[in-house]
Amino acid sequence: MAKCLPVIDLDFGNLIIRQLNKCRTVTIGQPYGEKVRQYLSDEELSDRALQLDQTIRQQAKAREWTVPISPIDAILQKVQDAGYQIGEMSGRSLGIDYSSGVPTLKLVHASEPAIRSEVKNGYNNGALDAIITNLTTGWSGHASRSVKDQRQREDIVAQAHPDGNKFMQGLGRVNRTGQVNPSKHTPDWNEKGNSGWGEVRSQHGIPGSYGLPLVSMVFADGVPYEQRIAATIRRKMDSLNANTTGSRQSSIKIDGPDFLNRHGDEVAVEVMQDFPDLHRKLDFPWAFPQRAQTIARVRSIGSRAEASFSPCQSRKS
Repeated sequence: MAKCLPVIDLDFGNLIIRQLNKCRTVTIGQPYGEKVRQYLSDEELSDRALQLDQTIRQQAKAREWTVPISPIDAILQKVQDAGYQIGEMSGRSLGIDYSSGVPTLKLVHASEPAIRSEVKNGYNNGALDAIITNLTTGWSGHASRSVKDQRQREDIVAQAHPDGNKFMQGLGRVNRTGQVNPSKHTPDWNEKGNSGWGEVRSQHGIPGSYGLPLVSMVFADGVPYEQRIAATIRRKMDSLNANTTGSRQSSIKIDGPDFLNRHGDEVAVEVMQDFPDLHRKLDFPWAFPQRAQTIARVRSIGSRAEASFSPCQSRKS
């Protein structure tokens, strides 16, 4: 008899409160190397910290949350509801089932080698239309001349890896040597107008398209924290490209302002000089006499501003 898995009645506000509770939990070292976890009481917090804690809790409870607490399961369900077949390769063992309209706990076997092999082969041979994964190495999903499904691949990066090397490795899963390239070899077309490349010609009433892979990255436009992530990835990609090709110009372009460079550092120093109140709020990053030390120190300003201010305030600063 199948077990009845529990209903998940948490919303995103509950997750915020749980994270807030973790922020109030500290680790205290004891003699002989023992460590004790202690939750800070209201009396142990400063007045300002307690006020912020209460404000966050009130706003988290008052808001009507529509953001799913498990985005990966929400994406899987939306794709399946649209009639497409999608597989998962990750390290998860538990997830949330959104299929019935009432979220329930479900078991996930996406980390098992046999399941990963089945998903990878299904994608390359046309049984699956898509894969959702956080694996950046160990598998290939490009439109190889040796697989049945040679339709054009599209890589949608929903959450970019902060490590530039792993980010590039992830892009390389569907963009590899040996893939179908219409600029180098033209496919044969039969009398029905279907390409001779591969055995999977069309599904869901959508004609198969062929070409080099498309890449897109999803991030919140106008949010300073997201802009910094994009700028950090761009800088790491340029550095990696310079080490391998001698040029800082990468073939992958990410839209958005490029401010993590020496020009951005100089501007940050000038802002600290012109706005002493902001300098104080950021804990005096411009505190070293030597210019070189100041530049190195001031690169942390962006991170401090994101942690200290609301998105509106961060944009102004």
